[in-house]
Amino acid sequence: MTVLQTSANCSVKVENEEIKHNVSSVRLEQYIDNHHGLAVRVKQVSKGEGGKEFDDPSTFTSFLGKSISVVITPTGELVDKGRQLEFIGVVTEVSLDHSIDGINTVLIRAESPTIAMDGARHNMYFSEQSASDIIGAILQNYPITKGEVASTKGVFKFDSQYMETDYEYICRLAVTNGLFAYYNGKEFKVTKAGSGDAEELIWRETLGVFRLGLGTGHYDFESKVYNYEDAKSYSQDTTSLKPEVAPSDLVKKSFDSSLKIYKKAGYSDSPRGVADRQTLENYLKTEKSRALGGIVKCHGQSNVPRVMVGKCVKIKGMDKLDGMYWVKAVNHIFDESGKYHNTFICSPIDAAYPEQQPMMRIGDGVDTGAVEVSERKTFKQPLFTGLHTAVVVDNNDPEAMGRIKVKFPWTDDAIVRWVRLAVPHAGDKRGWVSLPEIDDEVLIGYEYGDTDFPVAIGSLYNGQAMPPKNIGGDKNNVKMFMTRSGNQIVFNDEDGKEQISIVNKDGSNTIVMDMSGPSITIESKGDINIKGKNLTLESQEALNLKAGSDLKAKAGANAEVEGSANLKLKAGAMLNVEGTTVAVKGNPIQLN
Repeated sequence: MTVLQTSANCSVKVENEEIKHNVSSVRLEQYIDNHHGLAVRVKQVSKGEGGKEFDDPSTFTSFLGKSISVVITPTGELVDKGRQLEFIGVVTEVSLDHSIDGINTVLIRAESPTIAMDGARHNMYFSEQSASDIIGAILQNYPITKGEVASTKGVFKFDSQYMETDYEYICRLAVTNGLFAYYNGKEFKVTKAGSGDAEELIWRETLGVFRLGLGTGHYDFESKVYNYEDAKSYSQDTTSLKPEVAPSDLVKKSFDSSLKIYKKAGYSDSPRGVADRQTLENYLKTEKSRALGGIVKCHGQSNVPRVMVGKCVKIKGMDKLDGMYWVKAVNHIFDESGKYHNTFICSPIDAAYPEQQPMMRIGDGVDTGAVEVSERKTFKQPLFTGLHTAVVVDNNDPEAMGRIKVKFPWTDDAIVRWVRLAVPHAGDKRGWVSLPEIDDEVLIGYEYGDTDFPVAIGSLYNGQAMPPKNIGGDKNNVKMFMTRSGNQIVFNDEDGKEQISIVNKDGSNTIVMDMSGPSITIESKGDINIKGKNLTLESQEALNLKAGSDLKAKAGANAEVEGSANLKLKAGAMLNVEGTTVAVKGNPIQLN
């Protein structure tokens, strides 16, 4: 394939100091959905050239971690000098290659400053912020020039970054909101695709190859979600939803053909819990647009260094293919002969939308082996199937839903949230109500594996919060429930001595149901009061009423004491029988 090239000059600086040795080649791969990769090869022109400076490893190894800038400027013969490439990165690797012929070379590898955001994974909750607010706050922590960050609608009650690098999380937030998050060589931007400041490419003058690729793909989805706060489920599919891309007639053929192949709506990646139907529709619209954005891809080759990701090229001279195309990837090549060309991937501006799936490498028959670019990313929220612990900070739910407020050990002290509590039984105005105490440790699981929907599934003991008694052992006979003050219910399963005890904190009141008798014992160091409309005490054998001092029996109306055989009234001293009228009846009557 004939490559359209232009003569150019290349300047490479490290920490603003230009490399004086011969720059024999430069290759720069730029992606809209990943870090950029740069390879600069510096070569001795002849033996001894550069002297000790070139042979001294410290001359180049000192570049590691420093800022590197590349400027490729056309000479003006075919392409205007003003259409130059500018790139700023950070040196990540230096290779010193020594040859038997004495002509040594140095390979300097660099990546875009975005690599600093992609080193360590983090766990964090964000509350009462929009996606753009979160992105802006994270970018402030890095030495990268921040460009435009488009505002996003809505505010998260809570949003979680879990086991994601800051770069992955920023890109996921952007993609979810239909935005591209990218580095353009000089600054990091978060925007929608736009046609402003397009780079004009004329067929056979500045554009050597252009290929329009129309594909097919599945782009209809369905989802059913549940909102526990309203106890409502919402169902929706995308067949009736208009996507955010508006394809031209040519591109629309690709979309229409896809429907003939993929006729059934598929599973959606949308969140499993949303506030309302409108929120669900917005998620599904975005998901449909993402799928459509990946169906059409175009490839081109030009000699204009200023073709860059996150910018449009304006194709001219190709009749029906003329128009605006959003650049998603570029491979810039400056060779030893002083010639420059590039290959690029783009999408029609009316179908340009960020994708969650990894984008292909540029390739296109061009050897890019000199540049190592990080593995392609897939910007989906990680599913979490494990468990976490948390500490209870509040149990007075303002919504009276029985929730508890917890703090996770991996978040800032200020980040707390209300979570639902799993109990043995729950229902409308009924169920098991036993909330953990403040500072208790609880175990957290996640609905759908989504860290945005935590549920407390149980409480945990630890080295500082121990069980009330060491009740284990081989037989494990004792089970108990004890409240904060020490009130307790104890179950003893010891064979032949089974027992259920209800005891208050100091043991002054107890109820014991004992199978060894069997017997029930109610005991108090204070008063025992039994009240009811009617009260019946019935014994199959003897009934004993015994008082340590006085025994009083009083009826508001009539009182009757009857013995089927004998009735005996006995007093140690005086027995008084008194009434307005006293009748004594018997046969015979004995008075002694």
